Amino acid sequence: MLEGDDVSRLLDILGNRNRRRIIQLLRQKPCFVTEISDRLMISPKAVIEHLQLMEREQILLSRNDRSRRKYYYLSRDFRIVIDLE
Repeated sequence: MLEGDDVSRLLDILGNRNRRRIIQLLRQKPCFVTEISDRLMISPKAVIEHLQLMEREQILLSRNDRSRRKYYYLSRDFRIVIDLE
């Protein structure tokens, strides 16, 4: 379970709509930058910036295929529950 600064950092990351859309897409299957860009209609440069941030925060991992195309995928499945009691 995350606490304190980790929760704040994760909420900051997930506060961006495009990052949430990328995560939703990657929940379905690993994707490469152009595929994400085309499917979500976000510029490749913006996609790369979002992916790099989430990879630094260990939300995403990446691997290269035989043609050296870099695929991104979720490092783990996660669920966010907010309890407002």
